[in-house]
Amino acid sequence: QRFCPKEKLCIEGRNAGGLLIGSVLNMRPDLFKVAFAGVPFVDALTTMLDPTIALTTSEWEEWGDPRKEVFSHCTKSYAPVDN
Repeated sequence: QRFCPKEKLCIEGRNAGGLLIGSVLNMRPDLFKVAFAGVPFVDALTTMLDPTIALTTSEWEEWGDPRKEVFSHCTKSYAPVDN
């Protein structure tokens, strides 16, 4: 279905939603006219590798522990800073 022409479409995301916006900007910038990423979580791998950042280790359950190769490889595949 065509809800809106891409020339009039704006996307927005904050924090982890900003990660999605950054990934979409890298993968399919042709899908929208404007993108806004507020405080985007775009360097996911570096952030998740630093256990001194508040909440990082508790987030490993949701995002995966990047010290394990399978998770670091996965994170690199979508993180905007790495692409």
